[in-house]
Amino acid sequence: MKRGVEDSGNWGAQPPSKRHAPLPPKTKYAFKILCPDKLTTAVLGSRGSTKDWIQKETGTKLVFSNKGDYFPDTRYRTLGVYSDDAANIPKALERILKKIVECGNEERKRSKGQNAEYVGETPGDYVFRLCLADRSSRVLIGPAGTNIQKLRSSSGAKIYVENQSQRGNQMVRVIGRPEAILDCLRKVSQIVQKDIGSEEFQRWAQCVNFSEKGHSRAPALARNGAGINPGDTHFADAKSAKPAPPDANRAVDSFIVDERTDRLADAVANLPPGAALLQYSITCAVPPERADAISEFLPEVEKATGATAEIDPLPEEPTDPPPTARLMSVVGPLLNIYAAHIMIMRRSKEIEQRDLQEERRRQQQEEEEQWRAEDPEDAQQDRGSEEQQSQEEGQQPDGCEEDRAEVPQAEEGEEREGREDGKEHEEREEHEEHEEHEEREEREEREEHEEHEGREEREEREELEDREDREDHEEREEREEREEREDEEREEREEREEEERSDWEVAEEEPSVPSKAELKAKIDMLQAQLAEVQARMAAVTGGFGGNRGRAGGRPKGGGGRPGKGGYRSGGRNRR
Repeated sequence: MKRGVEDSGNWGAQPPSKRHAPLPPKTKYAFKILCPDKLTTAVLGSRGSTKDWIQKETGTKLVFSNKGDYFPDTRYRTLGVYSDDAANIPKALERILKKIVECGNEERKRSKGQNAEYVGETPGDYVFRLCLADRSSRVLIGPAGTNIQKLRSSSGAKIYVENQSQRGNQMVRVIGRPEAILDCLRKVSQIVQKDIGSEEFQRWAQCVNFSEKGHSRAPALARNGAGINPGDTHFADAKSAKPAPPDANRAVDSFIVDERTDRLADAVANLPPGAALLQYSITCAVPPERADAISEFLPEVEKATGATAEIDPLPEEPTDPPPTARLMSVVGPLLNIYAAHIMIMRRSKEIEQRDLQEERRRQQQEEEEQWRAEDPEDAQQDRGSEEQQSQEEGQQPDGCEEDRAEVPQAEEGEEREGREDGKEHEEREEHEEHEEHEEREEREEREEHEEHEGREEREEREELEDREDREDHEEREEREEREEREDEEREEREEREEEERSDWEVAEEEPSVPSKAELKAKIDMLQAQLAEVQARMAAVTGGFGGNRGRAGGRPKGGGGRPGKGGYRSGGRNRR
């Protein structure tokens, strides 16, 4: 399936020949990651489900390079992260870092750190690979490496920038614990996004596929990178590619070299002040046959490093046996002498390789001359075949007509049959490749169709969920409004009841005081009632007084006589 293709517009309706390298989305911000195959599978997920989830969660767009398209000289596919909001980029990087940790944990259990792609030398360290524009790389490094050293110190992660640039892209490795890597990536993203207005940034952001047709062939190398010369790129067809044999001179992985170089820099930084600038000396043995060539190279070493190097001269009188080595000494500051020693050893290896190639070439020439001398007839036939082949390639050596006339007709027929067989073989291979290509395209189209249907089902499900959520939200809002109205009515009712209760309590606690007119009217009424009672009492008393003699006097304890101001009750006055 072409994972480097985003579903946009009517892309699926285009013919297969036009679907190879679509452009990534044009957004304001971008970031590019380099992913090994296993990480690519982990980020994509089943039918792209994991990638869709990361896009939805982070508000970014993820675009992989086409299947089979790798960053030059590597086995890593390019993953572009795009967004119109710079804050969304680190969110996507965090999700992808979690996938790297998962792959690293599985790799650590399976391979125990050998040929590791996701874990570092130190336990708990992981490797995050990214791709920067040349201009961003220069800003990241800074003058004399000051910026990258500050970033290493502040984040706690190790950062390595590859020297070689590939179409304006440089690979960068960030090594450390996940939290240190994430902190470093946030700062690197800030450096990248500062350059969004330049044309170089736009070209860098749009470059995801590095082959012309969007289907680059994988470099012919083993998984551990053996057999690749620095700065030299070799491509091979998928059928003929064979892993290169391991080279003893390149057995040390560049990752390990960077780790040890970093340790050396830390060790030098911990020396007492000025100790690294003192004069030191190292000595080593040089093969006598290469001593003169190395001596010619020493002035260039001294000019480049500032260290002094010299090889002990040969004794004036020859010795028996002759010396097996010449002693070389290098003098200068600590780092300078090691830099000089590295340059000298590299030149020594180059001389050794050159001598070996010349020796092999000389042996081949001697074997060929010996073979020609032993069988001149076969040598003549072979010479005729070579000259005929050179003629087919457009080269016309002197005397080719005469030599070709001497070639037997049988040999010419065999060569012609061999060429025809080779042509048939090539045609058969081309036919098989064409059929495989058609089958691959059909399979990819089928997978794309299934993915499209799955995406439509997912979109319908999301729309249904959105509609249900919207209805639930409206129903919840109506219920909340109704509850608010009921609360308001209850509060108003409680306020009225509270006011009425307050008025009643005030009426009970503070009784009303009658006015003077009311008091006077009440007094007058009481006086009138009292006068009426007195009059009645007087009338009753007078009736009793007219019959006193007849009745034998006053009754005991009763009656009385009216006195001043009213009737006085009977009985004795007790003082």
